[in-house]
Amino acid sequence: MITTAGVIKTVHILSMCTWLGVDLGVFLCSRLARDRSLSAEARTQFVKLLGILDLGPRISLLATIPLGLSLTHLQGWGLPGVGAGWSWLLFFFTAVWAGLVVRQHHGLGRWARPFAVVDTCLRVAVVVVAIALALKAGHQIEVAWLRWKVALFAAMVACGLWIRYALRDLGPSFAATLSDNADEEMFVVVDRQIRAALPPVFLIWTGVVVSIVLAVAKPG
Repeated sequence: MITTAGVIKTVHILSMCTWLGVDLGVFLCSRLARDRSLSAEARTQFVKLLGILDLGPRISLLATIPLGLSLTHLQGWGLPGVGAGWSWLLFFFTAVWAGLVVRQHHGLGRWARPFAVVDTCLRVAVVVVAIALALKAGHQIEVAWLRWKVALFAAMVACGLWIRYALRDLGPSFAATLSDNADEEMFVVVDRQIRAALPPVFLIWTGVVVSIVLAVAKPG
């Protein structure tokens, strides 16, 4: 029998797979976009593909919030105050948030910078709330593995902010390499900026895998 919990669990698993799988595609595109042996036109196409693929992990991260909380409530794992009404409200809020993230990819004009600030603040708030649930209010979640999963989610969102900070100047630097007469120094700058973002990227991948293992094994 198809149940609401079953549907949400399926979508939740798919969102985690999308998060990890598409992010691997982003990583490969970033390498190909810096391949000196390729033409500027080819590297430009990889940069465009990278931008499109990058929406996958961004949306998957946001989708995890209402999906995870709704599943926790439906399975009776003990998160008081998160009823059906709050779940639907959270789904609506994150849908709007995700829609603005997609729109940001296509340009928000004069609203781009204000939205970037709001988006960052919201992610910081998610980190703080998740840490509070996992640690300070951890006793409210009845299963230990779920508390670890919530803590991991906080760490992954924090790693996303780390990546954002590390790549804050990447756009202009990358653009400077997308010409046939780009010199080696331009590529060196881009390589250095991307290497600075690799530790949090690898940490996120590890976190996604460990989260899936915790959800499947349910230790403790």
